[in-house]
Amino acid sequence: QRPAAGGQQGPSSAPRPANPAQRPAAGGQQGPSSAPRPANPAQPPAQDVKARLRRSSSQDPVSLGQDRSKPGQGAAGHGTMRPTSSSKPSQMTHFSHGLPLGWEKRLDQRSGRFYFINHNTKTTHWEPPQSLVSAIPSIDRSAKPIVISPESGRGMQGSGGGQGKCSTGLRNLGNTCFMNSILQCLSAIEPFSAHFLRGSYRKEVNASNPLGMRGEIAEEYAALVRVLWCGKYSAISPQSFKRKVSEYLPQFADGAQHDSQEFLAFLLDGLHEDLNLIRKKVYITEPEVEGMPDHQAAHEAWLRHLQRNRSVVINLFQGQFKSSIRCKVCRKVSVTFQPFMYLSLPLPANKQCSLQDLLRNFTHEETVRDDNAWKCPHCKRHRDAVKKLEIWKLPAILLIHLKRFHLRGHWWDKIQSPVAFPRSELNMVAHVVGDRPQSTYNLFAVSNHYGTMTGGHYTAFSKNVFNDEWYSYDDSTVKKVSASQIHTSAAYILFYTAVPFQRPSIKAW
Repeated sequence: QRPAAGGQQGPSSAPRPANPAQRPAAGGQQGPSSAPRPANPAQPPAQDVKARLRRSSSQDPVSLGQDRSKPGQGAAGHGTMRPTSSSKPSQMTHFSHGLPLGWEKRLDQRSGRFYFINHNTKTTHWEPPQSLVSAIPSIDRSAKPIVISPESGRGMQGSGGGQGKCSTGLRNLGNTCFMNSILQCLSAIEPFSAHFLRGSYRKEVNASNPLGMRGEIAEEYAALVRVLWCGKYSAISPQSFKRKVSEYLPQFADGAQHDSQEFLAFLLDGLHEDLNLIRKKVYITEPEVEGMPDHQAAHEAWLRHLQRNRSVVINLFQGQFKSSIRCKVCRKVSVTFQPFMYLSLPLPANKQCSLQDLLRNFTHEETVRDDNAWKCPHCKRHRDAVKKLEIWKLPAILLIHLKRFHLRGHWWDKIQSPVAFPRSELNMVAHVVGDRPQSTYNLFAVSNHYGTMTGGHYTAFSKNVFNDEWYSYDDSTVKKVSASQIHTSAAYILFYTAVPFQRPSIKAW
């Protein structure tokens, strides 16, 4: 059923079976699918379970800044591990922009990493085809005022009566509340928005990047942010942005409701590739790291990652995981490091919990066996093993995804459990095993999902950098709210910052 103007969908009269080719309306979650399924926190799943890839490590695709993992491997590529049939299906479907015929790009939900499927050979890879194969941009925070021209609002059907800067709503264009929610949260990131408002991004546009979008997504996003920040309009229609997103990300062009977290991941990835300062991604041989101290191995892994990926997105949003796995027979331990974009935290069903509880559970050890058995490089065969994923270092902007959707039998269900999360001074020291954070984190935005799997709606809360007040964004409706009102059981993605936001000087028309 098509939602009303606010994007709210009516409940279905009966549960509808999951369709592998189409997500349910609410939550954007997929049902069981024949698509590859992640078997661990950072694994690109095997395309064909029966044809698990067991080649030697010398044949593996090199994953920069991470590990020599091959498709179907266990935690962060520590040998081969069979995909699990109970894991959440990959959210990506048939996205092949910039890739050779038969190649597809998909998202691993747990780690937030993208991987690539070669349907021609039925193999999966951490890196794009080899045929496709400087410094991080700093945030320009000079005293020069940001100038927003009247032309910024043309074509967006802006309506007058704005409440002030950063208080403009986004009209629902037909099941686009998931997109509106994320755009409002990202707009609230002052250093990120300032990068586009001041035009700093223009000198970074990588129009020749085959994995990018010729800089067009970056240009459309910049135009949208300029209008959201100008304060002239009460609401606008992001039609041009939506058309460009649909052109390059066709999975969002079907007019259906989608998962806001999935859209966030693809939008940030698209902006990163559009602004990637690496003009030619070279193939880099993975060095031998066994026996190397963790700090040295992590540092070298990060430097290798930056040899292929440097942008304002990497600078602000990416942290680093430490992944380890231990054979239960010979005790062989393998440790690798890989970047992440967000923390995806499982929730207990029907039980109130705190964010600190979820963070502690996130790093607990897990035994892998049977279909998920690890191919131990020492034993030369599949073994039961103990794996652990830990946070090595955190990004400046910390995105925390509360996994409210889970598979129950053959149906996706939503966990409505409330989560207690702090608005300020989130201390992450106890959850980081490597580079300890030098400051606490403060909440500045929340993407919410109300409803169930048969009918739902996305909204957002964000803190206005100009007056330090919280606002509610429900598509085109924007209103001021108290800080206590942002704590709801609908909280889906939490946006935290470790860097103080500055009130920019803006010169509007």
